[in-house]
Amino acid sequence: MVVVIMGIMAALVVPSLMDRPDQARAVAARQDIAALTQALKLYRLDNGRYPSTA
Repeated sequence: MVVVIMGIMAALVVPSLMDRPDQARAVAARQDIAALTQALKLYRLDNGRYPSTA
């Protein structure tokens, strides 16, 4: 009986743990974008314009 309960619990937990790396990468990407946005805003404040692409 205990083995059956453990099996059911594992079946419920494992799929949610498998999605965590993707969520972590998405959060990290959003934080990187926010940091770049802030850096561009600070550059514009210091220089009066955005950096050129060339």
